[in-house]
Amino acid sequence: MYCQIKLESNERILISIAQPGVKILKLNFGGLIPTQTIWESNDVPKMVKLFADENQPEKPLLDAIIAGLIDCKTIVEIKQKLNL
Repeated sequence: MYCQIKLESNERILISIAQPGVKILKLNFGGLIPTQTIWESNDVPKMVKLFADENQPEKPLLDAIIAGLIDCKTIVEIKQKLNL
């Protein structure tokens, strides 16, 4: 599963969920090419701590990550939110 988000700063990120875990990548060239890994983890407890919604525990992980990051305006804000 994956999705692309265009931030208010016009930066684009790709959230990718695959068997080994989650990656958040910076996209360049109009959102076509991943150029930098912003964050990645295969640590399920860490992902739950960062993104789980106690009011909606059944929410799919991708939806929870989107909801957790959608208010970020820049990649710098995303890094701050993820404590990088």
